[in-house]
Amino acid sequence: MQSKPTIQPWSPWRKGWPRLIWSTFVTLYILGLCLACVALVLVKPITAAGSVPSDTYTISGPLYQGNVFSGTTKSDHIKTIRLDQAKDRAVQHQALTCTRACHQTSGCHTFVIRGDECYLTSFDACKNAGKRFLLEWEGATTYELRAGSDEDLHQTCLAQCLETQGCDGCGRPLCNGTLCDNCPSTCWDIYIPKVGYTIIYPTMSIVKRVKCDGKWQRWWKDGQTSLYRSMIRKRLKVKVVIRYKTGIRLESEFESFKYKNNTISVGKFLNGTAGNGWIAPFDMRPASTPPKSSCRKFFYPKGICKGNGVAPYLDQQAVNGTKIQYGYSWQTGDKATDNIYITSIELWITPQES
Repeated sequence: MQSKPTIQPWSPWRKGWPRLIWSTFVTLYILGLCLACVALVLVKPITAAGSVPSDTYTISGPLYQGNVFSGTTKSDHIKTIRLDQAKDRAVQHQALTCTRACHQTSGCHTFVIRGDECYLTSFDACKNAGKRFLLEWEGATTYELRAGSDEDLHQTCLAQCLETQGCDGCGRPLCNGTLCDNCPSTCWDIYIPKVGYTIIYPTMSIVKRVKCDGKWQRWWKDGQTSLYRSMIRKRLKVKVVIRYKTGIRLESEFESFKYKNNTISVGKFLNGTAGNGWIAPFDMRPASTPPKSSCRKFFYPKGICKGNGVAPYLDQQAVNGTKIQYGYSWQTGDKATDNIYITSIELWITPQES
């Protein structure tokens, strides 16, 4: 007797549906990946801190070895990154670490590596190389953060500047040489003599603003002294410049000059319209205000001192409630001139002729 057929409930699994569902899922997954890839291609380069393109790179050069632009670690300083010497001992790894930090910091354009520290700065050498002095800092190296879209990827901004503007316009004014390291340390070292205020380099890490008059450099005015150590490589002579209230200017030159322990030594009078008002030669004379005098501080010989154009001290003191007036004293031998108030006395220095 034939058995009755067994009636089984309907089920999609018997008709190959699992394979259909699986293949559909795989297809959608692959399609999703493709769409994601297309989206990544269309997205613009990501910017760090909203300003620096992601295709930036780091560059340095010979002039950046041991040198930094003035202000980069002070006025332009953003922050300091401490490098892990154990991990960042290699120079390349230090540069990569600092590049990443600069890239992630808003406004960072350059950084300086020195020892185990990295100084992030806002100084932009491409825009401002000629507006800052390049100073020597032993053991330091400067790096630029540059955009990959820049035309020249093999030169620093400073190197590009030097090709067109030279040392004068690109970080070290008045300097010469391939690396701009031949710089004047005195007024008389300047190739083309200057008149008025200019800059000199007592050392490659120090820049000073001084006043030049051709080969003469002003050292003293109204009690304020300028540089001296950088000038003692040669034997010097001195010029005294007297400026009067009426606009008259007189000057005299003296054979030799030395400065030591806040005193000066001056040689014999050579020539000049001001005469020998401080009675040279003399040795180790300090600047002073003689007691009970109406004289402002200067290198006077010993004795009673009365400022030109003002009453003697004791006469002024005898008038109750009167403020003592002071002036410089310099005797030219002409009575009319010696009664005119002196507004300033200046001492200028230059090498003796060989």
